[in-house]
Amino acid sequence: MNDAAILLQTLGIMVVSAAVMMLLLKPLKLPTIVVCTVAGLLVGPITGLLDAGQRGDADGEVAGAVDQAIEGISHFGIVLLLFLVGLELSLDRLRDLGRVTLLGGVGHVIVTTTLGFLLSLLLGIPMVAAILVAFAMTLSSTVVVIRLLEQRRELTSLHGRISVGVLLIEDLTVILALTVLASIQPGETPDLLAAARRLPLALVATAGLLGLAILASRHLLARPFGFAARRPETLVAWGLGWCLVFVVLAKLLGLSAEIGAFLAGISLAQLPSAGDLNRRLHPLMNFFIAVFFVSLGAGIDLRAATAQLPTVLVLAAFVMLAKPLLVAFLLGRLGMGGRSAMLAGLCLGQVSEFSFVFAALAAKTGLLDEAMVGVIAAVGLLTILLSAWVIQHADPIEGWLAARGVPRLLRLPPEPPAPTVPEAHGHVLVVGMNAMGRRVVDALVAAGEQVIAIDSDLAKLRGRPCRVLHGDIDDLHLLEGAGLDRARLVVTALQIEPVNRLLAFRCRERGVPCIVHAFDGSLVPDLERLGVDHLVDSKMQGNLRVVSILAEEGIARP
Repeated sequence: MNDAAILLQTLGIMVVSAAVMMLLLKPLKLPTIVVCTVAGLLVGPITGLLDAGQRGDADGEVAGAVDQAIEGISHFGIVLLLFLVGLELSLDRLRDLGRVTLLGGVGHVIVTTTLGFLLSLLLGIPMVAAILVAFAMTLSSTVVVIRLLEQRRELTSLHGRISVGVLLIEDLTVILALTVLASIQPGETPDLLAAARRLPLALVATAGLLGLAILASRHLLARPFGFAARRPETLVAWGLGWCLVFVVLAKLLGLSAEIGAFLAGISLAQLPSAGDLNRRLHPLMNFFIAVFFVSLGAGIDLRAATAQLPTVLVLAAFVMLAKPLLVAFLLGRLGMGGRSAMLAGLCLGQVSEFSFVFAALAAKTGLLDEAMVGVIAAVGLLTILLSAWVIQHADPIEGWLAARGVPRLLRLPPEPPAPTVPEAHGHVLVVGMNAMGRRVVDALVAAGEQVIAIDSDLAKLRGRPCRVLHGDIDDLHLLEGAGLDRARLVVTALQIEPVNRLLAFRCRERGVPCIVHAFDGSLVPDLERLGVDHLVDSKMQGNLRVVSILAEEGIARP
């Protein structure tokens, strides 16, 4: 069997095993990274399926080539992940983090890493490895926390915003840590003094690349990416191309590809099309990340991890118990109320997916052995699994802790009236900023209604007298961000049959009234079967009909 066939067979085993585990474990609502790592354990050290697929290679050359190919695919997934994290870090968002989030995040990283280092030394872990393990234990999972908070609709709550802010601070520290690792040459015997001499150059190179990213964002990217945003495939191609440009620049400067991808994401995060690009790249990233975590699970030495079981359990207890209490204590010192501080702490009681990435890169430099990588992976799996349950039951757990005086022991201040971010409620979604859509928006705004305009063309959204969202309406995340469940009415002026049908179906699922422009009379029966509340079946009379329906709904006067 040649190397191409073995590569396809290996990828097939990895992808199919991940898909099967996702199906079997779906009732548990586990994070994807946990499911994929479990799938890797199953096809790797437990059953040996991945090794069996390469046994036909007598001299090991093909197996080695396949391993390198899998590693390359996994590495590309990590690069995409860092790129998407950078896309979340707009400068405006960083400025809005506030004193509590900034100081709480920095203080949490410093104090938790210090305590984790001392604990690791007590567990007998060598000093250099203890530093790396402590940092890995400090990081919390951005993916897990944000997804679970979205499910609970607490992303805009006070503790939700503080948790996300702390996670952003942690993401920035990951980049600094990767910069430090970039100063150590892979494959050489670790020399901390030599690395310390190379570190200033790595920091200067990172700062220079960041400056280039910001300058490009302000003076170069707005117009071409505004044009690209009109065509989704062009936007994705240009976004990936820009990411690869920064990856190449980072490698030329002696930095890691992850740093370049992260800084490329930051430069695009300042553009109006950043949200749409982020949503479109997620499916691609999910595939590569799945391969990474399956390969990570397949590479875990179960015997070594089992031999280190006491260490795994102690570190997991530190992450699940000590870290949330420490975060709550720090936030309380900064004036945050007891309940919100406790809830924010509970949200951060797990190990991050970046901890796996950090450990894997540290192993390449020789700073961590496979046993310690296995320990970090085992602690990550255990804490993410338990933390998902904790976040889903955060309110009763916080109440149980409050009843036993934990906030009082931590000297947390009483909960003040918490400011909340106003979210759209009872609003009207208008989809498609063609002539009809623009007139509907203007009429609704003039009538004093709260309106959100949606279109995939940024140019058509400019100048609208209401909140706007850029993207395709077939993206469920976009609809969630637009507050479809809380909308009073949805109006689509689009002349795209599949999109109108899908939107009508989702409105019916959520019980939201919907007005659809049936631009072709043959579409009327299908839309009626979908339960559309109102149909506009004449282009010439469309505007008058929409105004009449709005009056019937009590939204605007004719």
